[in-house]
Amino acid sequence: KWWYYVESVDFAWDPQSACKYEWVAYQGSNQVATNAAESYNKGSFKIKNNKIYTVQVRAYVDINGQAVYGDWSDTAYLFTQPMISNKNGITIDGSGRMKVKWGKISGVTGYEVYVSTKEKTGYKKVASVKAKKGSATIKKFKKKKFSKKKTYYVYIVAKKKVGDITYTSGRHYTMQYKKGSNTLRWSFD
Repeated sequence: KWWYYVESVDFAWDPQSACKYEWVAYQGSNQVATNAAESYNKGSFKIKNNKIYTVQVRAYVDINGQAVYGDWSDTAYLFTQPMISNKNGITIDGSGRMKVKWGKISGVTGYEVYVSTKEKTGYKKVASVKAKKGSATIKKFKKKKFSKKKTYYVYIVAKKKVGDITYTSGRHYTMQYKKGSNTLRWSFD
């Protein structure tokens, strides 16, 4: 989980029996956090929003006072859910098109835009955009134009493809559009 406002990230991995763990985190090539001798399978560190971090973990055991290490895990990529602007992040024009703007994340491969008329359910992917864009214009939702009088919930998911694996930012919050105003909602935590 990426905590946007407190700028920290929590992560976990599958536990191994009778092991301790060591993990290391990087932002680009700079090491930003590390921890060792932990007997639980989770970690946390401070981050900056709109950046990509990589994390690796390895298990080890103490045998006669000597640490014996396993291999490092595959690299995991961690990044924030893109934040939609509170002010004019979601607008609906006179022809019923919705425009959504968000903060870009350097290094991702693209974004997906999801919309619903209910806060917790009913989301449909309405747009996929390339990494260089920080906005999308959506013409219709469920075959109808958008109405300035209706309430909509919108969230963005960032994606990064590495080989055959696609990492995503996940979803924690939505932005509510209601009568021209945008309000942040922590819909999924």
